[in-house]
Amino acid sequence: NRRPGRPPGKCPEHSEETADEYCLECKVPICQFCRSLGSHSGGEAAKHKRVPLLEAYDHALKAEQTILPGMPDRQVIEQRLVGQLDAKLSQVQQAGRRAEDVIYDAVHRAVKEGQELAEEQANLYLADELEAKRQLEQAAWMESFLEDHVKALPPQDFLG
Repeated sequence: NRRPGRPPGKCPEHSEETADEYCLECKVPICQFCRSLGSHSGGEAAKHKRVPLLEAYDHALKAEQTILPGMPDRQVIEQRLVGQLDAKLSQVQQAGRRAEDVIYDAVHRAVKEGQELAEEQANLYLADELEAKRQLEQAAWMESFLEDHVKALPPQDFLG
């Protein structure tokens, strides 16, 4: 605490004592009793790197990634949201490509079926046209045949 007249803060283990150092490994404030009789008096904890509490406080305030305990970092949240939006955008784009492929296939099939129907109709009309021509040729032949034979008949056979 940097406010004038206010103590830096109490030790979490010894509530009656003022914490004056900060353990960089355990990330807790410690007091003189922690160093002499408490958690940081022996074993590995005694070897942990410590800095003056106000120095650790100043460093934490200046750090770019400073977050309050229990409160997520805004930048992390925004990055997570951007990542989620990117993932959703990718899903939408993939769904769009799949829909486009389905529509393209449906249009392709419809065009192909239309072409086949048109070809079938054209073949039917062509067949009708050929049949009509054949019938005209047959009628012309019969007319010619009758004309030739009628003229070749003697009058009594023609009238009789």
